[in-house]
Order: sequence, then structure tokens, then C-alpha cells
Amino acid sequence: MFTLQISNKEMLRALSAVSKVISTKNSLSILDNALISEGDGKFYVTGSNQQTELTVSCDIKVLNGQFENFCVPAFKMQSMLATLGDQVLNIDVDSSNNHVAMHIAYMTGEFDLPGNPAQEYPRMNQDGEAIVGYNLPTDTMTMALKSAMQNCAADELRMVMNGVCMDAHMEGVHLVASDGHKLYSYNHEAGIPFLTEGNLTDPKQTIPVILNKAVIPAVTEAFRGTENVSIVCTDRQIRLNSNNAWLVTTRIEGNYPKWQSIIPSREMMSQHLCANVKELTTALKRVLLCASVATELVKLEYKDGNLVLTSEDIDFSLKAKETVALTDAVMQEGFTIGIKGNALITHLGYVTTDNVRLEFAEPSKPIILKEDAEKGTPLLCLLMPMLLNA
Repeated sequence: MFTLQISNKEMLRALSAVSKVISTKNSLSILDNALISEGDGKFYVTGSNQQTELTVSCDIKVLNGQFENFCVPAFKMQSMLATLGDQVLNIDVDSSNNHVAMHIAYMTGEFDLPGNPAQEYPRMNQDGEAIVGYNLPTDTMTMALKSAMQNCAADELRMVMNGVCMDAHMEGVHLVASDGHKLYSYNHEAGIPFLTEGNLTDPKQTIPVILNKAVIPAVTEAFRGTENVSIVCTDRQIRLNSNNAWLVTTRIEGNYPKWQSIIPSREMMSQHLCANVKELTTALKRVLLCASVATELVKLEYKDGNLVLTSEDIDFSLKAKETVALTDAVMQEGFTIGIKGNALITHLGYVTTDNVRLEFAEPSKPIILKEDAEKGTPLLCLLMPMLLNA
């Protein structure tokens, strides 16, 4: 028997993070639990689904007795503690006779909760030698991964498209995702030396590794509040580590498509326009109200120095037209192209500058979206056009 004391807010933070990797349907019932363990004088909470394991530190005090590792039902305990607010919890744990029973006391009441012995909890092995490693600022990593996740596919036959390609080069890393209709790329450049593991001698050479999109919510939750994350990739796993959290996940096997080869060259993109992001976004939202729900087709037309947006739903006799002023344009008069409206709105949401730059080649070629900045920006998005009705 031993007694623990912990802030309810702190316990909820840890359970909320590890629950992102705990499956609701586990082949092993013990994996419905979170493991509470101690090592080097610190306490940790761990969640796993056999493909991904996440461990976060937790500020726990042992009031009396000898602490022993034990497991708690993660979702049940999280639901109970979510109703209590910010207060101190006293947890009595009886781990005798290969059985775990918890008595949790708080300011206005108490409840009993069964647990499980820690010996039954399976831990993931860290397999393979490092092939590439580097450090990323946490804010940059989480922002790019959350944006990239929105562009991943849901393809059971091509699993490589269901993840984010972390394509490391000598000076940084590209975070790339695509579903075949749109592509998101964010290039973080830190300069040489960037790699902490691996060796690249050719500036054009890269080491791509694919992170499953299902892991991203856990990554963004667990590493919140940290400055940097260390990323090390082996031939089987991806490991992310910071001062108070670490995650091990099985990487998606296979070769990611050569994404850079599908981006048109500067020579091909002979036309461009720049517009205010907020004005273009709100105009798109209005014309989408009259677009076909099935296609979300919006026509973009360059006319008299402005960008004209039009949409139509013939079945319901709906039609809309908006004119957006441009800050810069090198366009052919009368140039028109079709685009999926919501896809463009989503990508405009990634832009951090006041204005956005759209580049065009032909109505049948992809649209390139960039931030409008003098020195260039790390963001590059590609949108496939839609066929306009004659």
C-alpha cells in the first residue's frame, strides 16, 4: 500500500496526451490502460497501441509507502477526473496479491477504481540503428505537421500516402503531404550542420521517412510547451524526444513519391497574382454558398486587373459572383481556371503573410500557392485544377 498526491490538472494533462495513442479496440486488454512508472526519481505516464508508445513526465509525490509501477484504466479515469476541476488528489494504491485497487480522494468526495499490475504491460523495443536525426523547434514542427495532416490521403492500398514525408536534406527538412489532388510542403532550413545523425554529402540528396498521420495528434499534444524536439529515424521506427516526453512509433514502410518532380518549374509558371488573404478567403466563402455541394467548383477569372470568383448550382438555381482587388498581377486578360473552393480556403489558412501569391501556367496545369514575401517563404502548396463546364 502506498499513497500518491498529484494535481488533478497535472494528471489530466498526462492522461490526455497518452490517450491519443491508446486505441479504443485493443487486441490486448492491458493496452486499455496507462502505465504509471518511476525512474531516476521522476514519474511518468505511458500509453501504447503496439505501433506507437508515448511517455510523458508527471509531477507526482509519494506521501507514504513504497511506490510500485501500476496501470490505470486511461479513458475511465480521464472521464472521472475531467469533472473535478483544478484540485489536489490523494490516491491510495493497494497492489497486493497481484491485484491493483485505487482509492482516489478529492475535496468533495472519493471514488474507487480498479487497476492492473505493471508486469503485464508490454513495452515497445527501440529497434534499428539511426539513419537520420535532427532537431526541430516545437512550434514549427507542430504547425507544419497539423497542416500537413489535412492533406494526407486515406488510401488502404497506398499506405505511404497516409502519412507525412519528413524529407531531410543537408540544411533542413521538408514536411510534405499529398492526397493526389493537393500537396502541402513546408521547408524548415536551419543551415549546416543540421543533421545530428546520418551523413549527406550532396545538396540534392535527401533521406525521406514517413510518419503516420494517426500519430500527429499525440505529437502535438505531448510536446506542447517544449522548445525543441529531437527526431531520430531508424529503418523501422521514428523516435521523438524532448525534456518531458518521448514517443516511439513504427514508420510507414515504402517509398514516398518523388514529390518535387511534380512541382512545375518557374519557367512554366508564367503568370501570377497577389491578393489579400482575408479578402480572398471571405469572398471564396460567400461564393461557395451558391456552388454545387458535390463539386464545390469555383471559377477564377482575371478580368480588368481584378480576380473574379463565380460559382453556380444549376439544380437549385443558385449563382454568385465576387470581385477581389489584387495587389500585383502578371496575367493574361480573360484567363480562367476552375478550383475546388474549400481546398483553396484550407490552403489560404496556412499563409502567415498578409498577401498570398498564386501562380499559374495553363487552365489544365496545377496552381501553386505561396506566401507573398520578398525573401521567399518555406510554404509551398499545389492544387490541381477542376474542369470548367463549357
